[in-house]
Amino acid sequence: CLGALFDYYSISPSELGLARNTLASFILSTEASELGIVAGLQDCVAQSYGGIMAMNFRANRHAEGKCGQEWDCSEESGCYRRVVLPKAGMPAIYLAYSASPGRESGKVHSTAKQRWVDGDAAVIDAMKRLADNAEAGAAALLKEQPLLGRSRQLAELMARNIALRRSVYDGTTREAD
Repeated sequence: CLGALFDYYSISPSELGLARNTLASFILSTEASELGIVAGLQDCVAQSYGGIMAMNFRANRHAEGKCGQEWDCSEESGCYRRVVLPKAGMPAIYLAYSASPGRESGKVHSTAKQRWVDGDAAVIDAMKRLADNAEAGAAALLKEQPLLGRSRQLAELMARNIALRRSVYDGTTREAD
């Protein structure tokens, strides 16, 4: 939706004088303060940079003094590593849409975020496993192997991702439908 706003007003982030990492933090803080949405930085980073991104948020403790090319840092969100993945050779990915969506994501995320803040071991473990899963997905996308093999691996990782998210957000561990 950020891209649509930029297109509608015929402007770019650089015309606003905002660095892309600053724009990501701005989007996140606006969602929270103006819209009351509890969200994560991932969507904001993806909107700010565009393309296919791999992000590492647990690397922030290693980023002191490394802000720049692959590292973004801000007071609000800490430091994270981002890597733009090449579009060439990526498998086809399709987006499914439902006219009758489930719960608002901000309501779902707020419960999980509070559980994280409270030190809930199940949430912390699931988030670590989600991060491992995401790293495996980025590695699979970068592999020099036939597309079909990568597509199967990505499908397995996506199913695991959905199961992990469900374990945090709705308390179930069933596999993806």
